[in-house]
Amino acid sequence: MLDLQKATFSNRISAFLFDAIMFVIVVVGMSCIVNPLIGYDAKVDELEAIYDEYSERYGIDLDLTQEEYDKMTQEEKDAHNAKVEEANKALNEDEEALEVYYRIMVLFLCNITVSTLVAYLVLEFAIPLLLGNGQTLGKKIFGIGLMRADGVKLAPMQLFVRSILGKYTLETMIPVIVAGMVVTQVLGIVGIAVLLGIVILEVVVYFKSGTNSLIHDVVAVTICIDVKSQRIFETEEELIEYKEKIAADNVGKFGYGAESSSSVYSSVSNEVQIDDDASAKIYRDENSGGNMPTLTLSTITIGDETYVNTASPIPEVGEDDDVVTEDQTNDEAPVAEDAVDEAAEECDEVENTEEEAIQDEAAEEAEEADELEATETEETEEAEETEESTPEEN
Repeated sequence: MLDLQKATFSNRISAFLFDAIMFVIVVVGMSCIVNPLIGYDAKVDELEAIYDEYSERYGIDLDLTQEEYDKMTQEEKDAHNAKVEEANKALNEDEEALEVYYRIMVLFLCNITVSTLVAYLVLEFAIPLLLGNGQTLGKKIFGIGLMRADGVKLAPMQLFVRSILGKYTLETMIPVIVAGMVVTQVLGIVGIAVLLGIVILEVVVYFKSGTNSLIHDVVAVTICIDVKSQRIFETEEELIEYKEKIAADNVGKFGYGAESSSSVYSSVSNEVQIDDDASAKIYRDENSGGNMPTLTLSTITIGDETYVNTASPIPEVGEDDDVVTEDQTNDEAPVAEDAVDEAAEECDEVENTEEEAIQDEAAEEAEEADELEATETEETEEAEETEESTPEEN
């Protein structure tokens, strides 16, 4: 079925926590590999040697703990603070020390960038390609997955956009860089505002998307679903074929088909044409030459083709006739009843007239028969008298 079966919030959180643990493990492991390759450890050792040199020069104990500092007298604290301030001033003027320090910061950022990228490529791209349906290890354990917004299986490029452009770039690296600038005081309140804006945007997208999607899902046009109950089509052609089959089954039927028209990723739309006064629109079927009025129940659009669900026949409506609404029918009910009574009276009058005509015709026929019989009787009597008178004359 095409109804969207979204993953539950509890399953998504559980899968996220599991994937986060795996993510940290991969990042730490990759950092251990990347550090020697980019020379990060060597630069750190070089900076520590510079700090040791300045600590010996100004008599500062770099291993001094907070407890040991608290045990000092106020004079010892003031002397120590004066030495530290003098050493920091000297370091800030040491171009070699500053170059090493900034080099370490760049290498650290490169280390985090590369390690995070590799973690996303492995956990959010490679493994979901192997498991199918966009499932990470956490999603696989808790029975959830990913699909396209229209119900089709994810393509590799779409999964790449989701994991690299969405999660890695927009949701990870930008916040990390901004947070680093806030910590190093490069950005102040502006950086904090940017971080809060990203968090607020995530929350708004989650609740306003209708599919509980996050920024990376919106960018890649994906939906997190429950793989056990959600139907996922292998190709777009299979989806179109399925929709055409459903549309063909629905055409000509009374009412709607079995599929829900509320699916957020379904391109099939069912619309009942209803006027403001709740009376159904009536239109003429082009194939019937304008003689067969039909009632529009729903329309289903697939690509460039539109299927119309209709019910017929209904009483014919002329081109210039107005569609009678329920209110008009109620208003004209008394007039219709009077017309029926008048028609009944006219029928009774016609029946009475026909009966009288039949009776008059029968009476006329009876009179003619009596006259004919009387005439025949007179002729018979005359003939008999003639016969009797003839012998006497002879």
